[in-house]
Amino acid sequence: MIAAHYIPRAPLSDFISVIWYWDGYLQPHTHERILPDGSMTIAFNLGTQGVPQDGTANEASCGASAQVICGARTRFMIADTADMVTTLGIQFKPGGAFPFLPAPASELDDLCVSLEDIFGSEVRTLREQLLESPTPQEKFAVAERWLFSRIARPLERHPAVQYATDQFLHGSLAQPLSRVLDRIGYSQRHFNQLFADEVGLTPKRFLRVRRFQRVITSIANSREVEWADLALRCGYYDQSHFTHDFRGFCGLTPAAYLSHRTPHLNHVPVLD
Repeated sequence: MIAAHYIPRAPLSDFISVIWYWDGYLQPHTHERILPDGSMTIAFNLGTQGVPQDGTANEASCGASAQVICGARTRFMIADTADMVTTLGIQFKPGGAFPFLPAPASELDDLCVSLEDIFGSEVRTLREQLLESPTPQEKFAVAERWLFSRIARPLERHPAVQYATDQFLHGSLAQPLSRVLDRIGYSQRHFNQLFADEVGLTPKRFLRVRRFQRVITSIANSREVEWADLALRCGYYDQSHFTHDFRGFCGLTPAAYLSHRTPHLNHVPVLD
């Protein structure tokens, strides 16, 4: 098995968390529940080709054998891992994909679509180059060159969107959205559009996802959890609010997630 990752050079590193690659890792299950985190992902399956499957109102399902781009999501996604043996992925930071996209990030809201639908036939050439590159390091270099070639707008974030994103990622999630808006100085309608165009979700939906992710991170190494206390610490006003959001984002109750999750990872196997 080969598992490798690469942090791209600046200025790409301000927008991309990691480029990762694995080869030879066959999951013991055929489907995984991947949870929303407010970021976007590009994935190349370097094995058998396939076609993404359509999602439903409550879950998205995506064939892992396709070259896909997944927008920022507020729903979990069921990924077919049966053919996920050789894969390269580009994980953007929240709000990090917009400089590379030909259209606003909001157009991919809760969608997982063929990469060729967004970038055209060059995706086929890119995949061939990845296949021809014998080492992970050479594959990372190919992906990095492609990213530089796809820069569609200046590599800089709107200051208001940057400030709000930082608050939602690192600040107190108990503070109301109105307080962040007051500090920014834009009308809610105008800021909602600015934020969604860059991040892919409205500020309110992104904040809800980040509260959920704060919970997921907090229980990464836990076997037993005091759910009511955790909910308050992560910005929920009561446990009912917390349970409703958790089930909406995960499709499972908090207790069911805790018993089924894969430790240290942001996904849960779907038992066949």
